[in-house]
Order: sequence, then C-alpha cells, then structure tokens
Amino acid sequence: MEHYIVLALLVSFILGVSPVVHKYLLAKYHPITIMFISASVYISFITIVVALNQKIFMKDVTKMTSKDAMIALAVSSSILIISNLIYYYVLRDHKSSLVSALIYSSPVFTLLVAYLFLKERLSIYGYLGIFSILLGVIFISQN
Repeated sequence: MEHYIVLALLVSFILGVSPVVHKYLLAKYHPITIMFISASVYISFITIVVALNQKIFMKDVTKMTSKDAMIALAVSSSILIISNLIYYYVLRDHKSSLVSALIYSSPVFTLLVAYLFLKERLSIYGYLGIFSILLGVIFISQN
C-alpha cells in the first residue's frame, strides 16, 4: 500500500475520533473553552514548525501577493472561527455520528467547487462518488 494512503487513512481516523472526544468535552465545557484550547495548541505547534522552517516561510511570505494573502486570511478565518464555532455548537446538541457524517461529506463540495473554479474534470466516477456520499449520509442519519 502506498504510504500516502496510510497517512490519509490516519488523518481520516483522527478526524473520525475527534467528534467523539469533542462531544465528551462539550458535555462538560462551553464550546468557546474547547475552541480556545484547540486554537492555543494549534498556534503553539505552528509557531514551532515555522521557527524550524524559517527560511521557507520567509521566502513564501516575501513573494506572496496581497491578493493571495487576503484569500489565505479569508479562508483561514472562515475555517478556524466560523466553521469550528458552528461545529461545536451543533455537536453539543446532536449525535456525533450524524454531525460527523454531515461535516465530512465535504468532498461533495470540494468536487463541485473544484469543477466550477479550477476547471477540474468531473467524470462519471465523480458523480457516482457524490451520489455514494450523499446516500451514505442519509443512511448514517437514519442510525
């Protein structure tokens, strides 16, 4: 098996376990508290990674256009703030398996947005994948 497949499955496992852990914590603590702790850990880790890769980071920062910087800031703020806040509030009051299935149906949106904006090709396999994911979400929601 190719190593990227193993790594991708590891990420999938971690992302699959995290709603269960978050649901457990949300039963005891407010979503803002969990979000703050998560963000603090992320900021600490990325600060270390940037410090270890300072030359690469500075090279990219100096050549980045203001448009690309604004895009990165917009996407990052929507991901880190808006989507996480919504995620914690929804997860707190609903089943983790259902919330996770809905959230991780994101490949449907990735495929459609990539088709529209990046002109990536959408084949019969893409359509079948979208159908399968949506069908899977429907089945999981009936659990």
